[in-house]
Amino acid sequence: MKFSTRTRYGLRLLTYLAAEYDQNVPIRLREIATSEGISAKYLEQIIIILKRHKMLNITRGVKGGYRLALHPGKVNLFTVFTALEGGIEPVLCVREEKDCLRKSVCAINEMWRDLHHTIKTFLQNKTLLDLADAFKKKEPIYKDFIKSKEK
Repeated sequence: MKFSTRTRYGLRLLTYLAAEYDQNVPIRLREIATSEGISAKYLEQIIIILKRHKMLNITRGVKGGYRLALHPGKVNLFTVFTALEGGIEPVLCVREEKDCLRKSVCAINEMWRDLHHTIKTFLQNKTLLDLADAFKKKEPIYKDFIKSKEK
């Protein structure tokens, strides 16, 4: 299973915001884009989706920027993946029973359902706070990495 660039970059954006959450100040898009090495235009598209799902607060103006709408510990990754991917089902027949006419005779359907359940449970048990904590532990290494890329 391969997740989209939108989800991968969206997670990086949200992790950055989660790591800065306690500062209680909006973070400018340019700062995130520069730090993460992601196009600001692409991040704007992701922000639209996250805003629609009520995950971000936007402050306009000179001191404006983006903040998480909820504490990072209250945002599980299943919610994030669902918002950015539209779902995490490995096959359509797991999403909607009517899509698969063979369900009653399919020997593989149960395996797909088990896989989906395992992934869903894993993501429901991880939060943006978990990612922010991991980010903070690696932050000194990360800053060195960013500096080396700027040279």
